[in-house]
Amino acid sequence: VDVGQLLESVLMLAEPAWTLRDVTEAIVVRRSFSDGIIVRGVPGELQEAVLNLLHNASDAMPEGGVLQVTLRVVEQHAEIRIT
Repeated sequence: VDVGQLLESVLMLAEPAWTLRDVTEAIVVRRSFSDGIIVRGVPGELQEAVLNLLHNASDAMPEGGVLQVTLRVVEQHAEIRIT
């Protein structure tokens, strides 16, 4: 699974829902993805896990703000960080 492509597809699903929320400020997504990170896994399950994390993060931001999504390799492992 290409993790960068998976993250982009999940963000495309999640971002429109954030604009429908009743928030005073928008949620701005900043991306920082290393290229070419491939992992073994079931794409649908990975998408669901990331989507749940993004929903939880956006729920914790009722006033809006910046959501940073980072993808990198750390010690030969793919790391997705949502802050």
